[in-house]
Order: sequence, then structure tokens, then C-alpha cells
Amino acid sequence: YWEGVKHGFTSIYILIFLLIVSIYGFIKFIKNPNKKHTFIVLSGLLLFSNALIVGLACHSIQRYLFYNYVLATLMCLLLFNPKPNVNEYRT
Repeated sequence: YWEGVKHGFTSIYILIFLLIVSIYGFIKFIKNPNKKHTFIVLSGLLLFSNALIVGLACHSIQRYLFYNYVLATLMCLLLFNPKPNVNEYRT
């Protein structure tokens, strides 16, 4: 089962990285709940639940895990790309 889940993330390093990003996003959500942090927590939960369900049902086939890569990319972009200061661009 765990080999199937690990194969769903392609590597144990990606799995650990996404787990750390999800935990960091959850901590940020607890401190300051807004739409960005809510999306990060929700997408992290969906990403891991999808991988766990696919790992339980059968070996991880990439077509079942396609959405994981999209959610993981959006999570990282939102978490590591701070919102630009709007006052900076006003004249």
C-alpha cells in the first residue's frame, strides 16, 4: 500500500516536500485564515486523500493522479509567492 502511495508521488522526496508544504500552509491557516491559506489547506487534503484512495484501490496509475500535480503546483505558487503590495504601484 505504501509503495503504491509513494509511487503516486513519483518519489519519496516529493511526498515529503508536499507534506511539509501542507503542514506549513496549515500553520499559516491557523494563524491567519484567509482565502489563500484555505485553498492551500484544502488542496493539500485533497492531494493526499486522492493519493491514499488510489493507493488503496490499485497501483498508482498516473492518469488517476493527474490533478495532484496541478494542485501541488498551485499550492507552492500561492504559498511561496507573496501578494504584491498594492500601495507600491499607486501614484
